[in-house]
Amino acid sequence: MEIHGEKERIFAFFTVFLTFFMAVIILAVSYFIFWEIAFTGFPDGYITDFDRVNIVLDYIFLGVSIPASLWFLLLGCLGWINSGSSIRKKSYTSFILYVIFVFILVVLRFCFYHILDHGQGG
Repeated sequence: MEIHGEKERIFAFFTVFLTFFMAVIILAVSYFIFWEIAFTGFPDGYITDFDRVNIVLDYIFLGVSIPASLWFLLLGCLGWINSGSSIRKKSYTSFILYVIFVFILVVLRFCFYHILDHGQGG
């Protein structure tokens, strides 16, 4: 019975660590995406078609990522206080949904990169 309790405790610690790690990583990436939006375009002010679409995708990313990071922080704090299975299920489900969201945005960015003018020259 002791081994089962030890495995549960390690699993709960991993869940809390994953949620806090995700929150920090999401906030760091959101910070860099924000600065990418700020410095988009050429020095003369020209913004390519790809950059225009990219700005929209970046705003969508920021609009979902900042609340998601707060959600992961909340789940981490709740997991720290109470390591119930419902918190773990919510953490892993949220993690999987966020990874799917990021994957969709990356695929869209890749497709738009090949379809639209991105300032590659003649």
